[in-house]
Amino acid sequence: MKIKESSAAIIAGGESRRFGSPKYMAKFRGKMLIEYSIQLAQNLTDQLLLIANDPEFETTLKLPLFSDLIPNKGPLGGILTALTKIQSDWLFVLPVDMPLLQPDIYFKLWQNRIDARPVVARSSKGIESMVSLWHRSHQSFIEKLIRQDQLK
Repeated sequence: MKIKESSAAIIAGGESRRFGSPKYMAKFRGKMLIEYSIQLAQNLTDQLLLIANDPEFETTLKLPLFSDLIPNKGPLGGILTALTKIQSDWLFVLPVDMPLLQPDIYFKLWQNRIDARPVVARSSKGIESMVSLWHRSHQSFIEKLIRQDQLK
């Protein structure tokens, strides 16, 4: 069941300094990580976009590709960029480096939304901002945080 009033953004814009190479190209069980994220996003909605800052990014994916509007602001910068590009009211945020994520996590986020509040997954490690659901009305608030360098 796809959610028509939503979009999904795969955030693949990290610099991968610790990883050593672009994460999206890494392979897990014979597939690139980005392929897992695309498959997950396609289970959620037909409106997909990719946020990536790598000029060498694979363009054969046939997804709308956008660089961060405000560079070097981490995942929050990617979320802001995605919110400015979507046509729908709601945005699912997907990481590029969690190949075992399942659609049911996002469907639970969808079921737990209240008004226009963001819904963010929580794991044993804490808040997982890259597994989240945002309403487009948060665009200006996120931009304000970024301009104040409050990125967490």
